[in-house]
Amino acid sequence: MRHRCLLTVCFVFATLIPAAARADGGCWTGAVGAAAAVGYPTCTSNRLDVNATTTPGGTQDVNLVKVAGSAVSLGQKTSALSIPVVLGSDQSALAVNGTFWQATQPVSGTFFQATQPVSGTFWQATQPVSGAVSVSSIPAITFAAPQSVNAFVGTNGRTTPTSCDSIAAVNISTATTTAVIALSNTNAVYVCGYMLQIISGTLPSFKWEYGTGVACAGGTVVLSGTFGGIAAAVGQIFTQGNGLGNIFITGNSSGLCLVSGGTAPNIQGYIQYALY
Repeated sequence: MRHRCLLTVCFVFATLIPAAARADGGCWTGAVGAAAAVGYPTCTSNRLDVNATTTPGGTQDVNLVKVAGSAVSLGQKTSALSIPVVLGSDQSALAVNGTFWQATQPVSGTFFQATQPVSGTFWQATQPVSGAVSVSSIPAITFAAPQSVNAFVGTNGRTTPTSCDSIAAVNISTATTTAVIALSNTNAVYVCGYMLQIISGTLPSFKWEYGTGVACAGGTVVLSGTFGGIAAAVGQIFTQGNGLGNIFITGNSSGLCLVSGGTAPNIQGYIQYALY
């Protein structure tokens, strides 16, 4: 006997497989003891329980109740608990919807990680250096001949002191020639500065000269003009030079003298000098 079954979303035809031959090919699915009463053999394999109202000579709609003696329940089952369904070769394609998962998913896009691999050329402010370093390319340094720290060579080729480290006092009270710097055997007198004040006298005056002998008596050379010589000169201060460089120089082996004039001139002060 053929019955049409309702199976979830598709309709299939299930054929009852008889346990014992009968003319109509059926078997009894109810109680085993009642099978003989209705003339049907008991279905002992591939049992398919259905609820159906049969009408001889027709095909009936039935509801599937049990499969192999177990009640049918809806929902997804394992293969062992499922009925195989065979689709016809001319079955149209079935649409499949839902969410599907696989162990490894293809991923695309931009990704970041805490540490990025970097390659290329890198620079830093200080580079480590190893190996031998050659300094053979450094040119030789040549120093000029040492010069005296207290003198320089003047335009006349003579060594001129840049500063004077000696001071001589000037104390004159008469009109005469006074040796302020005594005669030197070999050196010249370099004068870097002086300060003189005419304290008193009548028309007092002074000038500088150098020469050989006592009080510049021989080889006299005048070094300056005459300062003062007028009444207004009394009380005046005369100064020249600041102690750096020279303002005049005597010849070698000479002394420096101050020539005072007027009546009872009183001239006081000092002179800065050096011997070279």
